[in-house]
Amino acid sequence: MNPVEGLSVSATKYNTLELRWNPVSGAKSYEVYYAASDNVSSARRLANAKKTNYRFTKAKCGQPYYFWVIPVAGKTNKGSLSAAAAGYGETHLTGSTAFTVTKPTHNSVKLKWSKVPGAKKYVVECSMDLINWTIVSEKGGTGFTHKGRETGETYYYRVRAKRDSETTSLDEAGFTQATTVLGHVTRLKVSQAGIGGLKLSWRKVPGVAYYEVYRLNRETGEYDLLTPGRNLRSAKYVDTGLAPAATYTYKVIGFTAGGKRQTDLLEAVAPVSQTTKAPK
Repeated sequence: MNPVEGLSVSATKYNTLELRWNPVSGAKSYEVYYAASDNVSSARRLANAKKTNYRFTKAKCGQPYYFWVIPVAGKTNKGSLSAAAAGYGETHLTGSTAFTVTKPTHNSVKLKWSKVPGAKKYVVECSMDLINWTIVSEKGGTGFTHKGRETGETYYYRVRAKRDSETTSLDEAGFTQATTVLGHVTRLKVSQAGIGGLKLSWRKVPGVAYYEVYRLNRETGEYDLLTPGRNLRSAKYVDTGLAPAATYTYKVIGFTAGGKRQTDLLEAVAPVSQTTKAPK
């Protein structure tokens, strides 16, 4: 019996290899063998195909496979394995992870990305200089929150898809960056607190270790610091000894324990004003 000719192997999916070959006159079926190397002595029988094609749907991604096909006319009439046609194939992950930073906070960066068909895991790597990269996560899903970051630092990230021994290439990965930021003081309110007093209150900001309160000096046009020494840790402050029936303007800034603030410019902070009570 003539040997098989024209064997071709093509990857049609991340786990599927398609085998095709020319028909052999007199063959009733074809035995398909495979191995992880081109050593025919290590080949194992994979299937008995009735047609001139076969789909191998359990291929490991990134693993090379070698195939041999021999024609079979009957139990005692078939070709030899050494004389069979040989073919080679390897599956790969295709596509890249389109990822974005969705929510940086004072100490965390949240990443989201799109699915890559066939991927079982995603490798998330982080760098601070685009040279040295560290794997910070390797799991399934399409999101990851990198916690325990330093406020005010810029971090670079790249995400690659993984299945079996295959990981998408660095060329396809790209990178994105995120800077952890301290939230602004919000809901700042100033209310009267007796004659000559004003009470300030605001929403506590996550990550803030202490606050600084500034009051506008109308003579100089500058803001004077009222709370030196990193002592104000609560989200409230009472300013006393003020003139009655006078209007005062304030700004409040939060700082981390390391002294990093929500903004470098005091001018960028929104002011709030209030008038003290008039004497009866």
